[in-house]
Amino acid sequence: RSALAWDEATWVAELARRQPDLVVLAFGTNESSDVKLKAEAHAARVKQLVERIRKAAPQVDCLIFGPIDRGGEQYEQTVVRINEAQAAAARELGCAFWNGQQAMGGPGSMQRWASMVPPLGGGDRVHLYPRGYQKLGEMLGRDLLAGYDAGVVRGEPAKP
Repeated sequence: RSALAWDEATWVAELARRQPDLVVLAFGTNESSDVKLKAEAHAARVKQLVERIRKAAPQVDCLIFGPIDRGGEQYEQTVVRINEAQAAAARELGCAFWNGQQAMGGPGSMQRWASMVPPLGGGDRVHLYPRGYQKLGEMLGRDLLAGYDAGVVRGEPAKP
């Protein structure tokens, strides 16, 4: 909602000026606080944001980075719904999608990451410690490169 509240013309002009090759959207953790979140409404907002991006950069590749796990069963399931909504929107929009919660190990993984020694997940069961973010970034990098390599091997244009 925040990004859609920004002045659209200014936002589009600033993005166009940067001439991006790839735009990565990463959000959903704050939205997971709303355990009554409507997946359809969330997916519609994702689509609106990608439409704005494409106004600025019609040929840009996009990656939607779904939220990581969050402690508490009601929040874990909300994160599942958000990831499902974002994945569906990504498919419809032609964007790549990476599920942060699944990368961590699925629902309940935040508790495991927070219980490791040293811990990767924070005591709030929402955020990661720097080591956790580093691990997550390494997993994303590995998967992006694997996807790129798979596209090159098949002779197709590489997409994240």
